[in-house]
Amino acid sequence: MARGHLRPVAKHPKRFQTAAQLSDALFSWNWLGLGIAVLGGFTLFATAAVGYIDNPAFRVKLGVLLPLALMWHIFVQQKSRTWGRTPETPAVAKLAGLMEIVLWVSVAAAAVWIPNY
Repeated sequence: MARGHLRPVAKHPKRFQTAAQLSDALFSWNWLGLGIAVLGGFTLFATAAVGYIDNPAFRVKLGVLLPLALMWHIFVQQKSRTWGRTPETPAVAKLAGLMEIVLWVSVAAAAVWIPNY
């Protein structure tokens, strides 16, 4: 065993996956979760649609943040197949992941501000 090598050799061969393998394994769960979130959001919107239309936080969330986060997610999901071919994750992939987290937290934060306007 090489020095600094902490991976179990044969005990759990599927435990460590590349980013591409993880992305492929979670693909359907990812879009199922988005579908549930959109359905729940539409249900909440339908209860008071007239009040939400003039809300600036709602407009920023649905007009800017949500489409931007969704487009960035699709970009990262496609690129993860090329980024994840090696066991070591490239720095650009880590930065893209951080950017995606920031975008989705911004979407959630905008949702929190909707009742305040």
